[in-house]
Amino acid sequence: MEMSYLQPVQAGPYVMVAVVPVEPVPDTAPIIREFDQPHSDERVLFPGFALTHRGEHPSGEHETFDPRYAIPPDIALPLLFSSQLILLQAIAAAVVASLGAPPSTWAVAVAAFLLWFTSTNHWRSPEPSWRGYIDRTMVGVTLIVGTVVMVVDATPSFLPKWFGGWAVVAFVFATNELQFAFNKAKTRRDYTVNVWIHLVAVHLFGNVISAGALVALWDAR
Repeated sequence: MEMSYLQPVQAGPYVMVAVVPVEPVPDTAPIIREFDQPHSDERVLFPGFALTHRGEHPSGEHETFDPRYAIPPDIALPLLFSSQLILLQAIAAAVVASLGAPPSTWAVAVAAFLLWFTSTNHWRSPEPSWRGYIDRTMVGVTLIVGTVVMVVDATPSFLPKWFGGWAVVAFVFATNELQFAFNKAKTRRDYTVNVWIHLVAVHLFGNVISAGALVALWDAR
């Protein structure tokens, strides 16, 4: 579309107005659709879906999670894998017991095996159900069995490490779960952070403490 504007022209003592045509300037700016370009506070999960740190889709809709689960199964999957470390501890305890460690080590092996079963059974589908209650109960039973065995048969020098290590685990676990419980607007990021803190503090560090306990039992033979 041709555009024009009025320009005054001096002609002797008179001022005349001339119409000057103007060539249109093409708009070369790229057209960007907001949905295709995530905002600065968004992170792209996969093509066609971006999630902001507030747990919102760019359209303004909140991501919803299946209410049947305490944690969405796809997010809890790392805990299912890390639970298999408990089976390794059970096998190691049985080997140490069979090679001459105090007989009470067999109780540790049995408790660890049962804990592996209940933990795997819970994290394969983390619903707030009887499987979760049994798993938490078995965690308490295993800690009691381990503590009794440590006090009775392990080398005394390991006891401060045993109690101090589990005190740290309990503190991190309680802090993580309380913060998660009081968060009433949970996002995928909140679930993921909760899972990985649990994995590192309870599953990984807890297994390090258990491995040290088996060494202490072996030294006490």
